[in-house]
Amino acid sequence: MLSSRVWALAVLVCFCASPLAAQRGGMTLRCSIRGKVLYRDNMAPAERVRVNLVDGQSYNVIKQTTTDAVGQFEFHDLVRDMAFLVEVNEEGYQPVRVGADFSYACPADVVIFLQPISGDAARLTHGAVSVEELQIPGKARKAFAAGLRALEEEKRPALSVPHFRQAIALHAGYSEAYVQLSRAHIYQAEYGDAQRVLEQAVARNPKNLRAYALLGVVYRHQGESARAREALERAVELDNDSWLAHYELGNTLLAAGDYEDAYPHAQQAHRLNPDAVSTHVLLYNLCVLRRDFSAALAELDEFLTRHPQSSWAPQALRLRGQLRQALPPSP
Repeated sequence: MLSSRVWALAVLVCFCASPLAAQRGGMTLRCSIRGKVLYRDNMAPAERVRVNLVDGQSYNVIKQTTTDAVGQFEFHDLVRDMAFLVEVNEEGYQPVRVGADFSYACPADVVIFLQPISGDAARLTHGAVSVEELQIPGKARKAFAAGLRALEEEKRPALSVPHFRQAIALHAGYSEAYVQLSRAHIYQAEYGDAQRVLEQAVARNPKNLRAYALLGVVYRHQGESARAREALERAVELDNDSWLAHYELGNTLLAAGDYEDAYPHAQQAHRLNPDAVSTHVLLYNLCVLRRDFSAALAELDEFLTRHPQSSWAPQALRLRGQLRQALPPSP
């Protein structure tokens, strides 16, 4: 049986450790690259698009991942003093390759815009243009694009707000403008403003997955766990294959102390995106809090197999050693 001392230490370390924090004191500095892929024609997120991480010296592809339901991707456990490129070669679109600069920030943020080779090729790859997109006037698109540049490329969320507001004023049904406006408020910790924007978004479009997911996060930040759970359950209902929706719902339930209900969502997030460090941390936390130490040990084993060079790996190794000593030997 696991002693209370080891159990308490396991919980403390798993909650306090940051898997993305760079290590110093003679250890290799590591970082991550996170980004978003957008379609240039309508600024919609490009979901389920393959993204390659390229060695900046040999130009060999060293890692691959796929964008999620909101066009986001992330590469972890990268040596900070190495040069990396991020590339996307999507059929029907011009190939894109951009550099990632760790000298500016860690993690490094990149935004990739997919430009169609031709209108017909874009339609074949991206699908038919939606009715909503056809209704968005050009001036609203232009304002939205200006806001997205300020938010994603220039990292100036305050500057992006008036552009997104203008896009919404020109076209009240511009779903993506509401989402990006809320993100700009979230980046500035303006959760009340973000909440009002997102509530307007879901009122206008009850199928706006991204708005429900963000609304759940905003509610959680404001201590409204019941409303956060309701919003995130709606996001999962809209897309059960969204690892991010399951992950945020699991996080929300964990914060509320509902470990049993959180566990299957953590498992689903892990199944959908097993390479995300955050899903491993969430699942490990829940295993420990549910006192399922065998499962916690298995989760540490998988994490260390997938991320042996992670900045969290030394602490995971120590925890694994403690768990192995405390647990009875396998028959």
